[in-house]
Order: sequence, then structure tokens, then C-alpha cells
Amino acid sequence: SEIGLGGFQLGEPTIINNQPYSAFGGMDENTALSIIRKAIELGINTFDTADLYSLGNSEYRLGKALKEYRSDVNIFTKAGNVVANPASHDLSYHHLMASIDRSLNRLQTDYVDLFQVHLPPKTEKEFTEVEKVFKDIKSEGKARYCGISVGIRYEQGIEIIKRKLVDSLQIYFSLIDQKPLEELLPLAKKNNVGVIVAEPLAQGLLTNKYKIGHI
Repeated sequence: SEIGLGGFQLGEPTIINNQPYSAFGGMDENTALSIIRKAIELGINTFDTADLYSLGNSEYRLGKALKEYRSDVNIFTKAGNVVANPASHDLSYHHLMASIDRSLNRLQTDYVDLFQVHLPPKTEKEFTEVEKVFKDIKSEGKARYCGISVGIRYEQGIEIIKRKLVDSLQIYFSLIDQKPLEELLPLAKKNNVGVIVAEPLAQGLLTNKYKIGHI
């Protein structure tokens, strides 16, 4: 489906070191499962999540709700971000290979349609490790395609496309920020790289949900 359901909000409230991390989810399981099933009812068959969201709980709930529809849906997940203070990441080969196995277990599936690194590599060592991860994950049948989520890091997205590293990129793109139209999107099309648009409504700013003075 052209419109997919993001799994960021589908996890339960998460407590780490006695501190609430509500941004990683905040709803009960019945509500989450109802949202997923309603999405299917409306014709949505693409679901995007990450191992970070509620420390895997978003994946677990998606797996539970989508198990009976597996052959009819596309499941995307991401790895590489690590909960820490301050926030950290790990794009090493062993971490990412272990992450996909944990994600498959939570999602109750043998493969995902798309495995993504949650942020772009910064060093040549990270690029090399990610390239090897993508090759092995696909050759082992654990993911059909592999990509990278770059958010607003458009210049890095352009570099990644030129390196021929990915099948897809996930970017933030909306009426508020149309910079990808200048170079990134034409380059992706030219190189047959899929584009997943995250936050097309700018976290609700474009829905008139928030008024002046909103806290």
C-alpha cells in the first residue's frame, strides 16, 4: 500500500533506570492491536517498526497482530540505535546480525520485507560493516531488501545512493521541508532506490491539530 502504518507509538510505556521513555510508545496492547487490525481493514498492508520502539514491544505486537496475514503484508524493521544516556548507536556487524534475529523472533516471522539501519553510517568502517550485513542478511533470506533511515540527513542519503549501498532510503519529507525534491528524490529515481517518507504530516503540524500556544 502507498500509505503504511508506523509502529513508533504501538508499544507500551517504557521505564529505563526508573525514568519513563514515553516517546517509545504509550498505549495498551488492546488499543495497539485494534489500530493494526483497523489498518488492515482499510487496505494498509505495509508496517514499519524498529527494535528500539518500546525495546521491542512494538515488534512483538505487530508480530502478534500480523501473523495470520503474513503472506499479504509487508513488514519493515530497523536496528542500530541503542538506548543509552546519552543516546548511542552500534552499526557493527555482530550487533546488526544479532538484532535481525531478535527482531524476527519478536515479529514471529522467518523474514522481513525490508531491514533498515536506523541511521546512516559515519565512518568507512561502519560503511563496510553495514554493506556486509546487508549482503549476508539477504543471502540468508532474513530480509528481501535492505535500506537506511536518514531522516533529515539528506546529503548523507545522496552519498549512500551514490555508493549503491541500499535498496531504499527512509527520509523525513513534508510540505514544511521539501529539500529532497532538489537532488535526493531525482537521484533515487534514477538509481531505482525506493523512498519511504516518514512524518509526511510533520508529526501533526500539518493537520491543524496544534494551535498557537499549544504546550
